[in-house]
Amino acid sequence: MRPFGFYSMPDIEAKGGIPVIVKDLLDAGFLDGTPMTCTGETLADQIERLAPPLPDHDVIYSLLDPSRKLVDFVFSRAIWRPMASDLETRWRRR
Repeated sequence: MRPFGFYSMPDIEAKGGIPVIVKDLLDAGFLDGTPMTCTGETLADQIERLAPPLPDHDVIYSLLDPSRKLVDFVFSRAIWRPMASDLETRWRRR
């Protein structure tokens, strides 16, 4: 995404939007689907009902099949937990 990438939010929205990204995070195990949303459904149920398309590999890439194999930023489960310092530590060591 901009400012570092080629695409902006309207481009992502045209390819299915945030539900595509949330479904990919759920499928990869990086996001918990059990919390309730404001609709009264769990996050996983809501994404299942919305049935977003798969990542198109042009604008939105899957976590399991990224656009680049080597990246400077290491995505870690720690970012979703209070111990996010692990991510920061690894970033500084590179």
